[in-house]
Amino acid sequence: MLGWMNLSNLQIIRYHFDRYGIYNKDFSTLRVEPNQHIVKMQYLLDNPSKYNALCFGSSRVGNIDTRKINNGYNYYNMTYSEGLPKEWLDDIKILIKHDVPIKQILIGLDEFSFRVDPQLHESEYMRKPYRENNFNTYISYLLKPPSSPVTDKKAMNIYDIYDSGRTGSVK
Repeated sequence: MLGWMNLSNLQIIRYHFDRYGIYNKDFSTLRVEPNQHIVKMQYLLDNPSKYNALCFGSSRVGNIDTRKINNGYNYYNMTYSEGLPKEWLDDIKILIKHDVPIKQILIGLDEFSFRVDPQLHESEYMRKPYRENNFNTYISYLLKPPSSPVTDKKAMNIYDIYDSGRTGSVK
């Protein structure tokens, strides 16, 4: 009984202090990198008509300010840590299935884009891919073993999830 209570308390703490952005959707303050893949996909699916063009790539593509692209499309920067072509394709298929109107896609490739096995991301909490109706993924974040809190402000950013999708470093 005591074990279940401790596990329950740990899950409540994980839910409240959600480093990965799965449950805590406030990105207006400094934080360590969330799982932008899951967070951004959920945001686009919740707001299907807000954007009609996407910019995919790894975290390096996060430096592209899509608001400055003036070609008639409304871009969202779908950058996430170590984003890979297979994941982008999976994301595009899900978005199309849910009637997200995609008129244009920009893709930024890195040297590792074709060297990293996408299967590795399945076990990395910051990089777990978005999957529809995947209850096990959401539970896994509640059951994840604790890690040391990050307090170094240099390791934190503001994540513009609800506008351009861009990551903004704070110096």
